[in-house]
Amino acid sequence: MKTLGIDYGSKRVGLALSNSEGTMSTPLEIIKNSVDLVPYLCTLISHNNIQRVVLGESLDYSGKDNTIMVQARACAVLLAECFSGPIEFHTEVMTSMESKWGTEKQVRRSGKDKEVKKIKGKEHIDDIAASIMLQNYLDRHNR
Repeated sequence: MKTLGIDYGSKRVGLALSNSEGTMSTPLEIIKNSVDLVPYLCTLISHNNIQRVVLGESLDYSGKDNTIMVQARACAVLLAECFSGPIEFHTEVMTSMESKWGTEKQVRRSGKDKEVKKIKGKEHIDDIAASIMLQNYLDRHNR
């Protein structure tokens, strides 16, 4: 089942896509969070034959919805108006940090230490975080 993973953020939204079998996730893109977000996602879903959407679940330390999660739930409601497939939530705990650490390690190995500043500035991690979250979801549901 082809699945879209969404790492919802107040400024940027990371997107990842699974393969047709629903076993492997890859980063897709990072888009700006704006009023055009849901229409863009609806078009993306339609053009890519996506059958399921998984949004990252962002909770505070007490396990309750944080501000981002409230917005992500509102986004899911709007998505349901254009997408009839399942829309689910899956924990995204530490995916942004995992993404940042892994990307920094790769860049350092390549000898491009100047690029680490960009990574620390949160560029290029949201789509990887979405992919990590989606892969965790796929692994859990494909057992």
